[in-house]
Amino acid sequence: MVRRLLLSTGLCLLIAAAQGQNYKPLNSDWSLEGTLLWQTGSAPLRFNMEEIKLRYFSINDQHNWAYRARLAPTFAKESSSVTFAPLQVSERNITQYSLQLALGLEKHTGNNPRLSAYYGGELVLGTEFSEFDATNTVDGLNFTDGAHLNSSVSGGFSAGAAGLAGIDFYPV
Repeated sequence: MVRRLLLSTGLCLLIAAAQGQNYKPLNSDWSLEGTLLWQTGSAPLRFNMEEIKLRYFSINDQHNWAYRARLAPTFAKESSSVTFAPLQVSERNITQYSLQLALGLEKHTGNNPRLSAYYGGELVLGTEFSEFDATNTVDGLNFTDGAHLNSSVSGGFSAGAAGLAGIDFYPV
């Protein structure tokens, strides 16, 4: 309870400090942003950095563009025991990671000093790895005493494109 109160107080102080700043970008400004996942509930408090985004603004009388690069790494490792019947236990370990890199362009519209609506697109490239390791099974579904299953997929590759639309809000 005390940790949540301190965290909330710190967040409020950070927001109050941001109110006194002017963050709207000008020509040749850079922006570094992170997306943070704050998960609560029945599990302990956990923070995950979901993505990091870097933007470069090219703003003048003719155009308002932002060039962007986004990096989204994920990593997960899970260990568990599965009981098939009394005294028939399989230990499972799953390891997964992926990395996505997206390059894109944003067209900013409007002259509102606090809002900047934008639209654009990005090209996305990614790679991934997954490994499943289990004892006392050959297929992961049935108990087989002394058997060992190890399956991995590496070098997975993905490519795609995404449309973007959003609004940047600047406190002052």
